[in-house]
Amino acid sequence: MPPLVHCVRHGQGFHNVGGGCYTLPDPHLTPLGEEQSKALGRTVFADQSKISLVLASPLCRTLQSAYLVFQSALTSSSKCHPEIIAIPDAQETSDDACDVGTNPSVFRRVVAESKLPVNLSLVKEGWNVKALGTRYSPESNAIAARARDARIFIREKIRQLIKQGDTEPQIALVAHGGFLHYFTEDWEDSWLNLGQDGATAKLGPTPTMLSRDCSPKAPDEGLSPLPDDNASLNVDGNAEAIPTVDESLQARIERLGRERPPIFPTRWSEIIFVFSISMSQFLTEYFVSGFTVILPTLITELNIPQAASLWPATAFSLVIASTLLVFGRLGDMWGGYPVFVAGLAWLLVWSIIAGFSINPLMLDLCRALQGLGAAAALPTEVMLMGSLYRPGPRKNLVFAVYGTSAVFGFFGGILMAGIVGQFTRWGFYFWIGAILTAITLLTSILYIPRPHSKDRAPGLAKMDYSGAVTIVCGLVLIVVAWYVPLGVAGLIISVVEGFILHLVPGRVLLIIAGLGAVGSQLLIAMVPLGGSYWAWIFPAVIFSTVGIDLPTILATVFVTTTFPTSQQGLAGSVINSVLQLGVAFVLALTDVIQAATVDEAGLRQSYKNTFWFGVDKIAGDGAGRLDVVVAFWIFNMLSDVTPTIFPRLAMPFSHRNRVP
Repeated sequence: MPPLVHCVRHGQGFHNVGGGCYTLPDPHLTPLGEEQSKALGRTVFADQSKISLVLASPLCRTLQSAYLVFQSALTSSSKCHPEIIAIPDAQETSDDACDVGTNPSVFRRVVAESKLPVNLSLVKEGWNVKALGTRYSPESNAIAARARDARIFIREKIRQLIKQGDTEPQIALVAHGGFLHYFTEDWEDSWLNLGQDGATAKLGPTPTMLSRDCSPKAPDEGLSPLPDDNASLNVDGNAEAIPTVDESLQARIERLGRERPPIFPTRWSEIIFVFSISMSQFLTEYFVSGFTVILPTLITELNIPQAASLWPATAFSLVIASTLLVFGRLGDMWGGYPVFVAGLAWLLVWSIIAGFSINPLMLDLCRALQGLGAAAALPTEVMLMGSLYRPGPRKNLVFAVYGTSAVFGFFGGILMAGIVGQFTRWGFYFWIGAILTAITLLTSILYIPRPHSKDRAPGLAKMDYSGAVTIVCGLVLIVVAWYVPLGVAGLIISVVEGFILHLVPGRVLLIIAGLGAVGSQLLIAMVPLGGSYWAWIFPAVIFSTVGIDLPTILATVFVTTTFPTSQQGLAGSVINSVLQLGVAFVLALTDVIQAATVDEAGLRQSYKNTFWFGVDKIAGDGAGRLDVVVAFWIFNMLSDVTPTIFPRLAMPFSHRNRVP
C-alpha cells in the first residue's frame, strides 16, 4: 500500500463564530470545535494504529485539533511518533490577526501550560512575520512556495520512515482550509469549494499531485521518486470531511463575500487595484465628454470643415463599440492583465500624439487609435474584477465604485476641457489625459495581480477571426455616435446600489430602473416653454441616472458572477459593447428623427419628438423587462421540477462551472 497523507482542517475556532471575531489573535477551539475534533477521531480515524506521524500548523486551534483527533495514535500507538511536529509552512494564508501566530518565546510557554505533546523545534523567530516579501507573506506566490516546501518536507519524512522499516507510512497534517487548497495545488477558485477542507491523499513515487477534483497538476521539480513503483498521488474518494462548524453555507458565503480577496496582501493594495481599474473607466469618459467641449476650438485651430466636424468626436466611441468583443476574447485567450496593460500603454502613446495633431486627418486617426486602447482596457478590467472578487457585498461595492468612476470621468473631462480651452493650448487636454493614463499604467503594473497560467483556457477560449472581422465592419457601418452618460446623481446612485444590491431583489431594481428611464424622457418631452428647471429638467436628470446606472451595475455583477473564469473577458466585452452600441445606435436614430421633423414642426418640437421616441422605446424595453420578471417568478414557482429539467440551472452559481 502506498504512503498516505491525511489532510485535516481544524475544528471550529472562536474566530469562526462571527465576522468581527477575525481580529482575535491566535484563537483557540470553541467547545463545539473540540467536540468536532473528538468526533473525527472516533469516526473517520477510528483506527489510528497505522498513523506514523502527526504534523500541524503552529497555531493554537490546529495543535488542539491535532491532539484531539489523533490522541489515540499519540498516546497509545507504538508506531506513531509521540509528539506533534509543528511546521510553520502550514500556517494559514492571510495576515488577519486570527491567522498570525504567537512569538516563539511566548508560544513555548503557552504550549507548555497546555501540556500538549508538541515539538516546536521548527518554530523559529520570524515565523509569525507576514510582511510583504517575506517567506510567510500572504501573497499568493509566497503561499504556493511554502506549500511546495511543506510537500517536500513530508516526502523527506516518508523516506526516513521507510528507511526505518515502516513499510506503510501514514502522516496526518492538520492545517487550515486556505492553506490546504495550496498544499493540494487546488487554490484556483478555492472559495468555490465550501466545506471541502478535509481529504486523504496518497503520496507516491512521482511528485505529481491531484486536487480534489482529480485534475492532474504539474509536478514539483527536482524531487526523486519514493521506493514504491506502483504508488501514485491522488485523492481518496472515500475520505470524509471533518464535522462542519455551526455556520451555514449561506452564512459562510455571506462572510466570504465581505472579506478582502486573499490575493491582496493589504488593504492598500486592494484600494490601488480598484483605483487602477476604475481609472481606465474614468479615462474613457474623460476622452468622450471633454472632447465635445474642446471640439469648437479644434474646428477653428485645425480648420476642420463643418461636414467633417463629427468624425473626431465619433471616431473614439465608434472604434470602442466595434472592437470590444474582439478584445474581450483576446483577454480570455491571453489573460486580462496583459491585454489591459497593453491597452493602457497604447492609449498613453496616442493621447500624447493626439496633442500634436496638425490637421483634421491626423486628429481623426489619433482619436480612432485611442479607441483601440480603451477597447482593450474596458472588457479586461471587468474580467479582472469579476475573477478576483467573490459574489457578495464587497464585490457589489467595488463594482459600484467602478460605475461611479464613469461619472467622475464624464464631468472631469468637461471641467478639464473647459479650463484648457479657456486658458491654454488645446493639446494640453490630451496631454493631461496622457499623464493620468501613465499614472494608471504604473499602478496597474505594480498592483494588479499577475495572471496564473491556469487562468488561460486555450481549449475553451478561441478567436472566431471571421466573426471578429464581420462584427467590426458591421458595427462601423451601422453606427456613428458617441457615448454620453447622463446625470449628476450617478455618484450617489452607484454607491447606494453597491450597498443595497445584495439586499434588494434584482427584479425590483430592474423595474425601478425602467420607471426612471421612462420618467426622464417623459418629463423633458412634456416640459412647457419657460418651464422651471427644478420642476422638469432636474428630476429628469435624476431619473435618467437611475435608468442608466441601476441596470448597468446590476448586469455587470450578475454576468461576471455567472460566467466561468475562462469567459470573464467575453462577459466584460458583451456588457460594454451593448452599452456603447446601444447609446450610439439610439443617438443616431434620434438625430434622424430631429432632422426629419425640424422643417415641419420647428426646432423646439423636433427636439421634443426625439424624447417622445425615447418614451416609446424605453416603455417597450420596460415591457420586456416585465416579461423577464414574470418569467423569473414563474420559474421560481416551478423550482421543484427544475433539478430534473434544468439540472445546471438548479445549481448555485458558484458550482455551475464544474458541470461538464
